Amino acid sequence: QPAASGHTTQLFLLHADGNAVSTEGIAPLAAKGVSFAPGRWGSALTVAAGGALSYPRQGTIDFNEGSIEMWIAPLADGSDPTYSAREHALFYYQAPNKDYLKIAQSNSGGILYGGGATNGGQWESAYAGSASMSSWSAGVWHHIAFTFSASGNFMRFYLDGVLTADTNEKHYIPPDPGSDRFYLGQTPGGTPAAYLIDEVRIWSRAMTAAEVAANATRPDQPRNDEVWLPLAQFSPGDSLVFQLADCSAPEFDYLGIPVSQPNPPSTLLAPGATQVNDVYVSC
Repeated sequence: QPAASGHTTQLFLLHADGNAVSTEGIAPLAAKGVSFAPGRWGSALTVAAGGALSYPRQGTIDFNEGSIEMWIAPLADGSDPTYSAREHALFYYQAPNKDYLKIAQSNSGGILYGGGATNGGQWESAYAGSASMSSWSAGVWHHIAFTFSASGNFMRFYLDGVLTADTNEKHYIPPDPGSDRFYLGQTPGGTPAAYLIDEVRIWSRAMTAAEVAANATRPDQPRNDEVWLPLAQFSPGDSLVFQLADCSAPEFDYLGIPVSQPNPPSTLLAPGATQVNDVYVSC
């Protein structure tokens, strides 16, 4: 019996593992001055001054409903003047009519945010001081996610799995889709971000807070066409199969909450125990 069905909602996944081609086979429209370094997993990329990295908009992003997530690491400490001297754009889309949408780090307080302008310059954002990178250390990885929904009239920003800002201007109006490309690691004018960027993923829906938190704490590299399946509807002993077109994964036996049936057996709890009492230690 189908537990859930529908289209996978991943539109774009870039591992940046030594090349700039997405897992869907989408090649950049422009790739100049792009270099690779050790990433959150595999390798990550950065764009040099005078470089360019842009991808086709069609089929890779839906500005009506969506999410953009990525892992980022600053090239220098967050207190470095590089970050207070100017803004650093991690994702940027700009339409011919001057509508735009971006994920950026502000030069004021080092605040990471999502925002843009539509309808002749009407500003909209998910921006808050709790998403500052000023105390970050060079080379340390952080997860960011920007979600937006025209039907829900919201735009939200998450840092390391925590919601930091939610629809400051109380509206989200999608930008005009007239441009053929979006940019990673730079502005349309070519100003680069002093960051390493890894595991860029774009969805055709707004991720939930639980999904963002799970992706921010995951121990392994994101996989192509992952599907979020809430398990509240299942019982221990149920068998699950994931099928995409004519391809089916092996059966997976759902065993319930891991603490009840740890595999391999846990040495933390006594046999048959499923909880521990609070323990207080004084020195």
